[in-house]
Amino acid sequence: MHLKAHVVLTLLVALLAGGGCSNADSFRVHRIHIQQGNLIDQDMVAQLKIGMTQAQVRFVLGTPLAADTFNPRRWDYPYSLKKGDAELARRVFSVFFDQDGTLSHFSDSLKAGDAGGSGAGLEAGGAGGNGADAGGDAGR
Repeated sequence: MHLKAHVVLTLLVALLAGGGCSNADSFRVHRIHIQQGNLIDQDMVAQLKIGMTQAQVRFVLGTPLAADTFNPRRWDYPYSLKKGDAELARRVFSVFFDQDGTLSHFSDSLKAGDAGGSGAGLEAGGAGGNGADAGGDAGR
């Protein structure tokens, strides 16, 4: 009789525990958030000043992830954020230097309002409030 009560109790516990797993979403594989590249925030952009040397720009923004093979006076800082299966943000911040190696202008692929309310953690705001984006990608 003791064995029968043990089996019934085990089945009852298994049924109650299994009832919490009735949602099919609970069996999905967890997808982690993946950040890749250089995250350039508004504080870093605000520190950029036209005429800075390449060493000063590297100190403020860090080492560029991608250097343009055809134009060594252009540095690109790409960034992407994926949450689960969806890519929420993609951004490329580029800095351009003139002939003597000083900062001439910079551009940002993420303009104000382009974040789309995704909560991607990117600072929207183009190339700062100093009009430094004039000329766009003329260095290409």
